Amino acid sequence: MVAPGEEKPVSIPDPPAPVVKHRIVRGIQVSPAATRIRVESGGFVRAETQSGISAEVAGKIVEVSDRFFPGEFFRKGDLLLKIDPSDYETAAKIAKSNVSMREKLLKEEERLSEEAIDKWKDRYGRSKTPPADVARETQLTVARTNLDVAKAELESAETKLGRTEVRAPFNALLMKKHADMGQFVTPGMVVAALASVDFAEVRVPLELREVKLLKLPVGPAKDAEGKGGSVVIRGANGERRAAMVRTENVIDESTRSLYAVARVDDPYLWISEDNGGEAPVTLGEYVSVEMESEAVENLVELPREALRNERELVLVSNQKSISVRQVEVVHETKDHIYVRGLNQDDIVVLTSPHLAYEGEKVEVIMESLSEGEQ
Repeated sequence: MVAPGEEKPVSIPDPPAPVVKHRIVRGIQVSPAATRIRVESGGFVRAETQSGISAEVAGKIVEVSDRFFPGEFFRKGDLLLKIDPSDYETAAKIAKSNVSMREKLLKEEERLSEEAIDKWKDRYGRSKTPPADVARETQLTVARTNLDVAKAELESAETKLGRTEVRAPFNALLMKKHADMGQFVTPGMVVAALASVDFAEVRVPLELREVKLLKLPVGPAKDAEGKGGSVVIRGANGERRAAMVRTENVIDESTRSLYAVARVDDPYLWISEDNGGEAPVTLGEYVSVEMESEAVENLVELPREALRNERELVLVSNQKSISVRQVEVVHETKDHIYVRGLNQDDIVVLTSPHLAYEGEKVEVIMESLSEGEQ
């Protein structure tokens, strides 16, 4: 009770309990699955075969193809140029006449030998064998040898005559010409540089773990044909399918990369009439190369920002507390990582994972993977 004249005491409420604010983080709920990984690299398109074509006989160039210009295409066997054949035609005719003469001389020696043997057997008996000088064996051997020499000379003369026509040894692009109409050439002189257009190659640098991921073979007597999954190259004109054909089995000391070689059939789409809607690629062009691995089990793709200390991820438990887990980074790109070691429905923190510590309480704003990439 309050006495008369006394003021009633004022009741002061207890202060409210302080509100504990936890750090707000973005998170992704993951679901490990079998995943194909895209490995990206690049390289320059080069000819599988590039050769300097040389003259094999001497003489003046009397004819050149009307397409004998850099950048023109030639099918295997097409004429590039022709060297004056007149001297070689004459030599072939002389050699052919010499063969005819040597054949007649051999027939004459064979006739003389048969007559001498018959006379000797008439005198000494048919059952006996005449001596070599009677059978004219020495003369026969000389005649046969002379005929063989004449035939070899004819073959040589005809070969030289054939070499007056310089033809493309494979389906080719003329890269450079080193001789032209009216010029005198000698054996061994390069007259043109050709690049094969049946196939082109792209030399692709790969990290060792990418080589392992793509299951490309390394070692002697092995090639990569049929390995490495699907291969797509992208150049100035668009996309083109390719295939891995081999690895070079040497690690570049400066980049620590191993080179694999991708092959593109008919790069200019000149040989085949059906191009399947694909784009041509140009020799010397730089192209990007995308390879796809076989499916890798229990893999999760995450934004690269989720990784800390090269192999750690920050997770949030059901009690909204932080835990740190080491994972296996199977592959990484500029924007993504592919990891193993996560469980179904684990929540991975994306916001400043390097600031998190074990047991920290957080509030999580859930995002989808596509949102987490933004």
